Amino acid sequence: MTERVARDWRGQVAKLAARPVPASIFLSNGAAPAAGTVHRQPKLAQALRAIAEKGAAAYYQELGSPKTLSAACAHWWGCTRSMTSLRLSRST
Repeated sequence: MTERVARDWRGQVAKLAARPVPASIFLSNGAAPAAGTVHRQPKLAQALRAIAEKGAAAYYQELGSPKTLSAACAHWWGCTRSMTSLRLSRST
């Protein structure tokens, strides 16, 4: 990972740490990855392989994908509010 990405990631540690699922995916021992390291997401790789091999059926049936955006947020990232009440922000 580049220094720029590592710096931006470090700036989001508090937000990521506030939710168990994002923390488990994007933080290592509560910290952002350092510049020069490789960030791996094995569960994402597994899901993408299944979709590549079996098409949409893998996503909607075998992987147990949520059917709505709010359900996906709750399932993958631990969101507790409706997606309509969430606002994405970008730090500068």
